[in-house]
Amino acid sequence: MTKQSIPHLELLSALSLAWLVDKFKASIGENHKTVYWTDSMTTLCWIKNQRVWKQYVQHRVDEIRSLTSKDSWRHCPSHSNPADLPLRGLTAKTFATCETWWKGSEFLYLPESEWPEHRTTQSEDELALKEVVKSPSTTVHSLVSISANMPEKIDQIIDINRFHDLTKLLRYRPRYQGR
Repeated sequence: MTKQSIPHLELLSALSLAWLVDKFKASIGENHKTVYWTDSMTTLCWIKNQRVWKQYVQHRVDEIRSLTSKDSWRHCPSHSNPADLPLRGLTAKTFATCETWWKGSEFLYLPESEWPEHRTTQSEDELALKEVVKSPSTTVHSLVSISANMPEKIDQIIDINRFHDLTKLLRYRPRYQGR
């Protein structure tokens, strides 16, 4: 079993929700307006923003988007999230009688116009982007000779004396003009 980061687990939860709702809608044969809730700003950023994410995230986001509309996803504040109740140290007796657990957040009984509205800020989007780059991805580099004028040895392309560390040399990505 591989170790998953919390944001990746939150993304998997969102994907599970999308699958569950899709199967439910198919089983009843009706299509009702659906609102999907997550308390993870990172997951919300991944789903709502049209960027190319790392492969793990992108595959799951693409599947979520194929099953749902990105505009149907909303943020549930943690203090209103019934799923967070078990993490708050409630006793079993208190938990068993907790109205929020059994009936959901109180705001759901209000008109939709009064539901929590959360607009992402640039700093929240940047935090989500930083989360994506925390775990290193696997990159494959290849060098292809496309003409007879191309150098044949790597040291004719990259000055290897500039690097004191093999890892830095392997991670080197030259910046080409026009990019």
